[in-house]
Amino acid sequence: MSQTLSRTDVTSILSLWKVGSMTAVQVHDWATDRFAVAAWDPEDGAVNEVLARLDMMDMNLVTVEDAEALLTALDTKTAEAAAQLLDTHDATVDLAARKLRLGHEPFYSQFCK
Repeated sequence: MSQTLSRTDVTSILSLWKVGSMTAVQVHDWATDRFAVAAWDPEDGAVNEVLARLDMMDMNLVTVEDAEALLTALDTKTAEAAAQLLDTHDATVDLAARKLRLGHEPFYSQFCK
């Protein structure tokens, strides 16, 4: 029997990350342990979309700067709405600058080349 991964669960993790109580690595590990795993069922499509983004945060260079957009995406009603909101947010990110800034951080560096 699987456990439900709620909007509140994900919000708590993102909030801890925003205040510095969790690192990007810890957030990623938490998400990886829950995304597309039989033991966990996301509450809805928006939760699943945000969890998917956290599962791939190293390769997509998602940082704590993106936490507010992820929290906003959790307030949407569908996976499509969450994805659209996050895609719009991603389009505002200066990826080249982010790659330069994160290039020396082990968690992100392999994706900054």
